[in-house]
Amino acid sequence: MRRLLATEGIRLVVLAAPAGYGKTTLLRAWDASDPRPFRWLSPGRGPRGRARWRHELAALAAAPERLPSPSVLVVDGLAAGVDRGAGAHLAGIAEAAPAGTVVAVAARTSAVVPAGRLRAEHDVLELGARELAMTPGEGAALLDAHGLRLPPALAERLATVTEGWPALLSLAAQSLAGEPDRRRAVAGYGGDHPFVADYVRDELLVELAPGTRRFLRRCSVLDVLDPEACDALLGTSDATARLHAVEGSGLPVARVERGALRLRCHPLLRDVLRDELRRREPDLADELHRRASAWFDARDDADAAVGHALAAGDLERAGALLWHLAQSAAWDGRRAALEGWLARLPEREVARHDALALAAAMAQLSRLAVPAVDHRLTHVAGEPAARGPALRRSLLAGRLALAAATARDGVGALREPARQAAALAGEDEPVRALSALLEGAGAALAGDERLAVAALEDGVRRSAIAAPGIAALCQAELALLHLVGADFDEGATLAERARSRADAIGLDDRGALALVVAVAAFARAHRGRFAEARADVQLATSLLARAEELPPWYGAQVALALARAELRLSDVAAARRQLADAERAARRLPDAPALAAWLAEASAGARGPATSALPVSEALTVAELRVLGFLPSHLSFREIGACLHVSANTIKSQAHAVYRKLGASSRSVAVERARALGLLDAGGAASPGSDDAIGVLRS
Repeated sequence: MRRLLATEGIRLVVLAAPAGYGKTTLLRAWDASDPRPFRWLSPGRGPRGRARWRHELAALAAAPERLPSPSVLVVDGLAAGVDRGAGAHLAGIAEAAPAGTVVAVAARTSAVVPAGRLRAEHDVLELGARELAMTPGEGAALLDAHGLRLPPALAERLATVTEGWPALLSLAAQSLAGEPDRRRAVAGYGGDHPFVADYVRDELLVELAPGTRRFLRRCSVLDVLDPEACDALLGTSDATARLHAVEGSGLPVARVERGALRLRCHPLLRDVLRDELRRREPDLADELHRRASAWFDARDDADAAVGHALAAGDLERAGALLWHLAQSAAWDGRRAALEGWLARLPEREVARHDALALAAAMAQLSRLAVPAVDHRLTHVAGEPAARGPALRRSLLAGRLALAAATARDGVGALREPARQAAALAGEDEPVRALSALLEGAGAALAGDERLAVAALEDGVRRSAIAAPGIAALCQAELALLHLVGADFDEGATLAERARSRADAIGLDDRGALALVVAVAAFARAHRGRFAEARADVQLATSLLARAEELPPWYGAQVALALARAELRLSDVAAARRQLADAERAARRLPDAPALAAWLAEASAGARGPATSALPVSEALTVAELRVLGFLPSHLSFREIGACLHVSANTIKSQAHAVYRKLGASSRSVAVERARALGLLDAGGAASPGSDDAIGVLRS
């Protein structure tokens, strides 16, 4: 209203929106609020009425100067196709009318009025469906006006479903008035509601040519009407022309992006069309979804391809697509989408189809839900059933790789299935990268370092883009090999790269990435980044907390990395607990001599002096060493200050500097670590020669 009332200098106003967007209501409100005189013209009903109207319009076009100034000439209900000549007359009147005169046109499409010249001269105000749609607040006010006070969440739900279409919000208010369970009624308000379906059919679809309506009905299986996709579905070559016609028909459709002829129907219109397709051509609906699935699959749009396969009820095709999707989605940022697709299926169907069971198992492996993976594998045949030999090989590779990942009995049970899976998997399949990870981990535990490095580097190369979570695990395995071999710089570099990959896809509820975090903790603790290392230890522990069971090969490595981190953090008790866990897992791996050696070395460090595990991040100053000598006592900072003839605040600052440099969180921990480093003798006094040690202690 504010924009309409401020139309001084504007010659043409175009309200272009589908039926039910309140164009006439807005024009009447404008008339009631604007002091200028309004003259209303409306296309008459029937041939005679329309002829009279055209005659009157032609007379105005011949002498537009006769219009009073200022004034507003309103033409409401201009129709596409029927009134194109009238639209040209109106554009001419707007251009030639006296200054201060405004021509206002209401139509279902702006194409009715050729306003190019006026638009170029900034003499047009155009308001469309976007401006006329109701905001959630306006929708709530409309419902209130109908005496329908809904909780904000339900009102917002209606505004979202209708996308602010005023007529359908009004119909919603009427339909809900007598409903006892309004929450349920709001949830059920959609394209299949009788009020919505009747309105869309009677006000919009009835005016379409039969061929256009049939085209829209059949293409409604698509969320976006793309000319190429429409032609592929229907076996035609005229979709571009038909979509141009649809765009100019006054239906609630809009381009998805500027320039490209790709249309999105209003969701409620689309729902009505889909319901009509199911009722009139039920067999064709499934076939169209199958064609759409194949079209999107050929363009690597896995999500759309899966959705159409499920809509067609083709679970074999959906299973094949979900299996290929799962290999990547379980190890990148799309696992939620994968699990969303699987959740739409009854459990019995997932269990019946090998591909679906393996897709679910892959998603569960990334959570480290080992029993769930085992359960899924019990439903998969030794030779999985599938259409085509390539898919059968892929499914068999997946079954072998998943079985290897959850292996309990020895490194051989890890490596051999992984090798078989690699031989069966396609060159570009992420399951081949998973096989490389498992083969590399097994080789590392068995002491075959050369083969381990080759396999793990191959795994990184194969999964860097397609499955970054697997790439992160391969890099973490490589980092661990370097760290336990005392190549700390290379190990730390690889650990940081692995951690960055894992962070990029998100660590929430991804138990399988706990190894990445544990190895990062090991590397960061060694480099004196104590706060980060401690946070990593806590994060790795939380990632493992939901796991009911860890495969021995995996659990041993995570516990070893955490133990080495805890030793560097001087929490010997925690390190010993982690080592105990690692040794329990190692008992299930009798053919892992390298693991046994790593554990022996770590255990020796946990039993012996902890000095080597306690780096000082910075050199201690003379003043800090003097304060350190008082910390084992019961003297307060004020009393220590009195002894050293400085203020209590100075002592406090120096003590906190000692804590930080020793990686301690309290006075007692600082004393413990200083004793381990030889900076304090067993009795608590500063060790002789401590002053001479200044600058020697480094991280």
